[in-house]
Amino acid sequence: MIAAAGALIFKEDVGWRRWTAILIGLLGVVVVIRPGLTGFTIYSLLAFASVFLIALRDIATNRIVASVPTITVLAVALVAAMLSGAAMGLGEDWIWPRGLDLLEVVGAGLFLVLAYAFIIIALRSADLSLTAPFRYTIVVWAVLFGFLFWGDRPDALTVVGGSLIVGSGIFTLYRERQLVRRKTAGTGPTGWPAMISIKEDRDGYRSCQGTGC
Repeated sequence: MIAAAGALIFKEDVGWRRWTAILIGLLGVVVVIRPGLTGFTIYSLLAFASVFLIALRDIATNRIVASVPTITVLAVALVAAMLSGAAMGLGEDWIWPRGLDLLEVVGAGLFLVLAYAFIIIALRSADLSLTAPFRYTIVVWAVLFGFLFWGDRPDALTVVGGSLIVGSGIFTLYRERQLVRRKTAGTGPTGWPAMISIKEDRDGYRSCQGTGC
């Protein structure tokens, strides 16, 4: 959804190769989780709703003007997460964590803050179509942590699906690097390659720097 929005709404340059890599990554996710109707309930729709809201959040983050500091965006995201979490917890029985449980909760909170910060920086530094496929890697990390902490051994299909996810991400980075090289290399008056750098600010104004301008 995020990659499609970047290509269709914001006119990002997404060729058939990158679309193929995105679809292969999605196929890898399907191979790993092997979804079916077993266990599907009305609450499963919350997962689909969260996907839509995450896509909307990432698109909004990408469009925030550069003059707004990352720390401000991070603070708003954290406050929104705390308020929504508190609202959803009104109907639950609260138990104050103690000892190791409290340390784990605090650690989870710190890692969440770092994760939000890295996501915001990535979304504001690159095209949506480049950053979106790497969300697939959460499946790979889940399998890895499951093995390290709980001894869950991935089966053959999980390994195949994880390989597809990792491979699609590597290819996406490789393709992006190729496109950047093409955009920053032209031909000078002497016939030798001339380096140029095209920069575009948040308001859409472009500037050219280098010998090829």
